[in-house]
Amino acid sequence: MLRAHIVAGYPGEELVTPYGRFEDWSRLVRGALVWLGEPDPCATRAAIEAIDPERDALAALMRAWRDHLGTRDWITAKDILDRANGLGASQNFDPKGELQDALTALVPHHLGPKTLGRNLMRYKDRIIDSMRIRVHAIKGESTRYRLEVIES
Repeated sequence: MLRAHIVAGYPGEELVTPYGRFEDWSRLVRGALVWLGEPDPCATRAAIEAIDPERDALAALMRAWRDHLGTRDWITAKDILDRANGLGASQNFDPKGELQDALTALVPHHLGPKTLGRNLMRYKDRIIDSMRIRVHAIKGESTRYRLEVIES
């Protein structure tokens, strides 16, 4: 099936839009399936995402991060928690506690710097609503995180 799709010159390629960082997979596998009249595998994925509470919690964290921590600076997990608790320099005050609520929704048990850091590592580079968490780790130094907005 895949060979036939390649030999035919990837017909139907215009029927599927590239999926995140999986452009090659999208072009080859999704393209071949759609070309053969099968359902697009990403169509069912969208339905699953629509009812994914973990994705919703991560999206809320990313929005609160963008609004209250910004996207320019690399910061530690401790810095994130301090800012959520109103400590340290805050560029955008969070009177409604959106950042704290988002952190608690994502990490409901024992929200400390190490636990938050492990969770941020787990979600690194996952794209949601054109944003992703980037990680900068150097041995012997505190790991730093930054929210990146992906321009279309």
